[in-house]
Amino acid sequence: MHSHNFNEIRGSLRDLPDVGVQRCVDCGLTVHQSDVSIHVAYESGSMHNWAKSWGEINPPLEDLERRAIAIRRLIGDGPNQNYLDFGCGTGSMVSEMRKTNSRAFGYDPDGDAIMPDLLKINAAVTSVELLPSEPFRVLSLFHVIEHVYEIPGFLASLKPLLSETGYLLIETPNALDALITHYECDEFLDFTFWSHHPNLCTNKFLEEALEEAGYVVIDSSQVQRYGLNNHLHWLSEGKPGGHQIWSQFVTDSASDLYGLGLIEKGIGDTIWIVAQPRN
Repeated sequence: MHSHNFNEIRGSLRDLPDVGVQRCVDCGLTVHQSDVSIHVAYESGSMHNWAKSWGEINPPLEDLERRAIAIRRLIGDGPNQNYLDFGCGTGSMVSEMRKTNSRAFGYDPDGDAIMPDLLKINAAVTSVELLPSEPFRVLSLFHVIEHVYEIPGFLASLKPLLSETGYLLIETPNALDALITHYECDEFLDFTFWSHHPNLCTNKFLEEALEEAGYVVIDSSQVQRYGLNNHLHWLSEGKPGGHQIWSQFVTDSASDLYGLGLIEKGIGDTIWIVAQPRN
């Protein structure tokens, strides 16, 4: 992996506004300008409790359904259909997958965040040692990698949990999001960065990190989770929630076309990567 060359960019951490951010001029990786890890303790619920103050912490139903479709395609119909959502939060993805797959499991260090019903049946656990011993066919990191400080090492540590032909799924915010790099929306720049996200990645950075960690990238693409209504609201009102507040302002077809245009330019809001262990 290349040596990062960071330049300061506009924006600051929403919970620590005195701390700025910087971006690598080569790969776009965006990080804090100073170490704020003392403010982060996932086991204590610091992330989920803080996030609740901003609204619902479960992903929208459309995200769950989109992810479930992708996972089921990768799992297939073979005998080894077990699935792990690493950093499962409440366990909503595990619950969605368990509608058709009793071998879906979740792990999260914050036990208070996990739905009690999943904890009772060990479908979601707070220790990796409590997971089933057989390797998983699919392991997902849905909005997890942005919480990790040393990404290549973390990715390498997950390989023993995957079968030799298993798949690693990564979904994470894109550091080149249009609101950051194209519109340079000041309000968004002071909202999207926060202490619990020490890294905002790019496709290029994650491809390099996966290669270093011993994976082969199968798919490196993007998803636009928030549509034109959301962006217009940010640019006009400087506030989140436009996809709900202005839900009827733009047609779905127009919003979908807008999202595809952003993805083609590499400035969609979300990275989607599929990789396999290199054997």
